[in-house]
Amino acid sequence: MSKAALLLNDVEATYTAYAVPPTTMPNPKQLLSKWIHRKRPSTSLANSNKDAQIALRRITLQLSAQSPFPYRALNKYYMLSSGQTLPSYEDLHCVLQQLLRELGRTYIVLDALDECNDNDFEQLVRLGSTLRAWTETPLHLLFTSQPRRIFTEGFRGVTRIALEFNTTSTQGDIKLFVASEIQTNPKLKFGAAERTKLQIGLPVKAAEYQLDDKLRQRLPDALFGIYGRFFDAIPAEDSVYVVAVLRWILLSSEQISLQELADAVAFDFSDPAEYVYKPKRRQGNTGVIFDWLERLVVHSSVDGRSSLGLAHASVQDYVLSKQFGLKSGCDLSEAFSHTFISQNCISYLLYFGDHPLEKEEAKETLSTYPLAGYAAEFWCDHLLLSHDRSILFPAAIRLLEDQRYRSLARLVERFLWNMSPSPLHFCCQEGYIEGVKGLIADNSDVNLRSG
Repeated sequence: MSKAALLLNDVEATYTAYAVPPTTMPNPKQLLSKWIHRKRPSTSLANSNKDAQIALRRITLQLSAQSPFPYRALNKYYMLSSGQTLPSYEDLHCVLQQLLRELGRTYIVLDALDECNDNDFEQLVRLGSTLRAWTETPLHLLFTSQPRRIFTEGFRGVTRIALEFNTTSTQGDIKLFVASEIQTNPKLKFGAAERTKLQIGLPVKAAEYQLDDKLRQRLPDALFGIYGRFFDAIPAEDSVYVVAVLRWILLSSEQISLQELADAVAFDFSDPAEYVYKPKRRQGNTGVIFDWLERLVVHSSVDGRSSLGLAHASVQDYVLSKQFGLKSGCDLSEAFSHTFISQNCISYLLYFGDHPLEKEEAKETLSTYPLAGYAAEFWCDHLLLSHDRSILFPAAIRLLEDQRYRSLARLVERFLWNMSPSPLHFCCQEGYIEGVKGLIADNSDVNLRSG
C-alpha cells in the first residue's frame, strides 16, 4: 500500500472515531452547547415535547456554566460516546440532578410557558412537576404564563401571583408613553400606528384602548407575529444581509464582535456559487446592522469589544421556524448556516490569496480586516459541519493551493501560534478528508515533515 493510501486511511479512521474532539476541549461551553443542541432525526416522540426538551437543554447548559465544576456532569455523558450520541431527555434529567447537587441552593425561572406550542404544555407541566419534587437541595422555582387551565391545574398548590395592568396609574403611564412615541419617534408614522403595539412590549393589552377596533384586529397577538412585523419593515434588498447577520449571531464558534459582523457582510452575495468580498462596503455597516435588527438584538461591550446577541430565546426560535423560512426564503438551520459561514470565510480569505499582504501589512490585519483572524481559524470547522461539503470543495481547494496557502499563513501568523506547514498537514490535522483526497490527487508531497 502506498504512503498516500496509508495516510488517507489513517485520517479517515481518526475522523470516524473523533468526529467531535474528545477530552481536551479548548472551549467546553461551545462544544457541549453544539452537542446537546444538535438536531435529532425527526420522530413523533422528539416532536411531541420539543419545547420541553429545549427548556431542559437550556437549563442544563446555564447551570453547567455556574457549577463549581463547570460542565463536568455534561462532559461525562459526552465522553460515553465521544460526542456521537445525543443526550436523551432522561439523560438531561440525570445531568440536571447532578448539577443541583453540585450547586446547592439554586433558582430556576421558566418564563412565558404559554408561548410554547400547545402540544407541549403537558410535557412542560411534567417538567415543572419533576423540578418541584426535588428535595435534596434548596431549589426555588418561578413559572410565568398567561392564565391557562392546564397550568392552573397542573401546578395546583403552587403560590400564584396575578399581575394586572388595569390600575389608573399604569394606564396613565402607558398613555403618556404611546403619545410620546408617536410624536417624537421618527420611525413611527401615524399611518403605521399599529407599530405602537410593537414598541410597548409586555403591557400590550392595557395599551390597546389607544387603538380603534379595526386597527386592533390587524395587530399580531403572538410573538412570532410581532417578530414577523419587524422583519417586514426591513427593505427587501437588505434581507440577504440581515439573514447573514443572523446566521453569524446564531452559529459563530466564538462570540463575534460588531466590527467582525460589519466585515462579514461587506460582500456581494448575488452569486451563490462565489461570494465576493468588497472591503469598501464595510463603512457604515455597524450602524445599519442596528437599524435592521434594533428590536431583536442586544448590544454588549466587554473590555472595549462590542458584540451583538439575540434579545430573547424566542427570537432564536422564530428565525429557526418554518414561518420565518417561508417569509425569508432561507433555511437558517445549523447545517445550512454552517455552509454559509464557511463559504463566507473562504471567500474572505481568497481575497487575500489574490491580494497578498506584505509582512508589515499583516501586522495591522486585526484592526484593518476584523474578520481575518476568525475566518482563518474557523473556516474549516464550519465546513466540517456543512450540510453539503461538495458545494464548498472547489473554493476550499483553491484556498489550499500552495501560493494562496502561504498568503493565508502570512495573514494569520499574528493570530495563530501554530500554522500547519503545508495544506496537506492542515487537512489531516482538521480531519478534512475531502481536502486530503483532493490534495493527494493533485500530487501533494505526502513525505513532507511537519517539523
